[in-house]
Amino acid sequence: ILAQGNFGRRAVSQLLGVPFSRAMSCPFSGARPPAAESDEKFAEDINVTKSRMNLQIEVARLQAQLQQAREGSLPMLDFGSPNDFTKFLMGAVTNPGGPEHAQLYRHLLSCFTGADKTFSGFVGVEEFDELIDMAAEAPRKFGFAPQASEMFMSDEERKKARAELFITIDQTRRGKVSFEEFLLWAVEHIKSKVLKGATPWKAGIGRLSLIQTNSAEDFVQFLKEATSSESSPAYTDLYFHLLRTFTDADTTRSGVIDAAGFDGLIDIAAEAPRKYGFAPSAASMFKTDVERKASRAALFSAIDDNNSGTISFNEFLKWAVTHIRGKVSSGARAEYPPATSAENNL
Repeated sequence: ILAQGNFGRRAVSQLLGVPFSRAMSCPFSGARPPAAESDEKFAEDINVTKSRMNLQIEVARLQAQLQQAREGSLPMLDFGSPNDFTKFLMGAVTNPGGPEHAQLYRHLLSCFTGADKTFSGFVGVEEFDELIDMAAEAPRKFGFAPQASEMFMSDEERKKARAELFITIDQTRRGKVSFEEFLLWAVEHIKSKVLKGATPWKAGIGRLSLIQTNSAEDFVQFLKEATSSESSPAYTDLYFHLLRTFTDADTTRSGVIDAAGFDGLIDIAAEAPRKYGFAPSAASMFKTDVERKASRAALFSAIDDNNSGTISFNEFLKWAVTHIRGKVSSGARAEYPPATSAENNL
């Protein structure tokens, strides 16, 4: 290019971001720089320019990857079968120094950098929403995770639930999550799934689709795990389930529920234990609607700590987890006739 004359040198000067005079004195042009210092400075300028160009190439690659993820074509962990996938994950979480762990690390890092739109090394709550979908592509491919549309009734519900999960991962409470924090959570989440035996996701029906249990015994075990630690994946599933029940009962979309709404909330929340025979039907508990409403109004007043006349999701969550923990710790038994889907109004 330099052999083309001044025009070529000017073009290269602009491309490299160095003064025209230095481009003129490039060794390839046949001219020599006036001093050794000039040679060193010119080489430094070229190295800086190369670094800039490499950075631009990397930025373009990551932007293309993010676009692929948005279009559902993000390259995923490539395995021939669900069994191969679970074997890989087992190796990744049980052998931190092994090749499977290194491959999982690179995959999660790729997901994280794809979601990090600002290239700051952190993701905010909105980017985290996209990050979860990116990371879920591989397990979804093999049927181990649901689509977002199966887990949540609306985009609003999905964003709210993931914002709450974001808070639990953001240990420093700075409003953003680092790759280290995301990696720690993701590996622990995967480990909890594969060590107890990963099973394909069951589509489920209505509000019970978030509780992936096969029997009364499985249901009790799930509740024990969920109420033993708020950092457990089971607690996350229970949290999402209770959030859905609350939002379903919040017909005014105000974020709070009054005594009348609480009456409906209890019936919605009771669908899961009634399915397995752990709770009686409302008709068998109360002789009249008046009796039912009076009993639930008294319970509502006990949950309404600040006597505001409404309860928030946080108040309901606190009560529900405590209530469930008390039931399973005292030895819950399936002593009632299991409710059918029709009886639960699913």
